[in-house]
Amino acid sequence: MPVLKSLADSIPWESFRPLLDKGYEHERKSNAGRKRIDPLILFKMLVLQQLFNLSDEELEFQVNDRRSLEEFVGLGVMTSIPDATTVAFFRE
Repeated sequence: MPVLKSLADSIPWESFRPLLDKGYEHERKSNAGRKRIDPLILFKMLVLQQLFNLSDEELEFQVNDRRSLEEFVGLGVMTSIPDATTVAFFRE
């Protein structure tokens, strides 16, 4: 999917970070549990979801399955993919 590569390269993703961080702030009660997922990764997943008309579950599967989608989102091979529930909570 060369379209994804050109899209990823042409959009200034970091310019969205201040707005995403502002909406993604919440006080943690403790440091227990898994660490926070970068909101920019979740935002890119939502962009893919809209581009390809995917359900939350299908989005999780496709990002796990396709290297091009994984690279677009900014995840490495050994990085765990956010699950469908995490994407749904972020969207809300």
